[in-house]
Amino acid sequence: MVIELTMLTGARPGEIARLRWEDVEDHSIVIQGATFKLKRLVVERHKTWGKTGRPRHIVIGKEGIDVLRRAKAWAMENDREDSPYVFPSPGRQTDKDPWASTTAYYAAEIKRIGNLPALMAYNFRSAYINHAIDAGVPEEIVAENVGHEDVETTRKFYRRRRDEQLAAGAITADESFTKRRLAGQKVIDAQPDAKPLLLDAQAQ
Repeated sequence: MVIELTMLTGARPGEIARLRWEDVEDHSIVIQGATFKLKRLVVERHKTWGKTGRPRHIVIGKEGIDVLRRAKAWAMENDREDSPYVFPSPGRQTDKDPWASTTAYYAAEIKRIGNLPALMAYNFRSAYINHAIDAGVPEEIVAENVGHEDVETTRKFYRRRRDEQLAAGAITADESFTKRRLAGQKVIDAQPDAKPLLLDAQAQ
């Protein structure tokens, strides 16, 4: 569940593992007349706190809310409802940071299943960033969610993904022009001819 919420929020895995119930707030917002009941995760002492001087307010939807619901159910079933942590340690330790337990458990599961790449919990944070950017989420919002000081940091660490998107955009546009040329369609207000982009001499 820690991994799931890491992937759904883009937060650092340790921040999610250390998340407390007091950091989870109800959040409702009206968009175009429709009311959405969401949750907000308030991450205060994050890595870039010293640089930004502000907490992160990460809003999550129904997928993330379902993870929180299952975490609460797990705590009830395992007599851990008294723990302040959303994801407490599996044992009864009250002074042990749950992060150590979750990472150890994850590593053990990967080894047990076998035939899987050597994934780390951080890979799922990266998955959120790439998925969000692919889905059209503004980079400024992605940077805020993941706790980067500014959007340039996001671009710097995920430049390869950005280069892939730029290349894919160029290929898509190029293929579109090719289809128009082969179909004899106009690209600009000029008569179609055999030139690659259907431009007449004057337009060139």
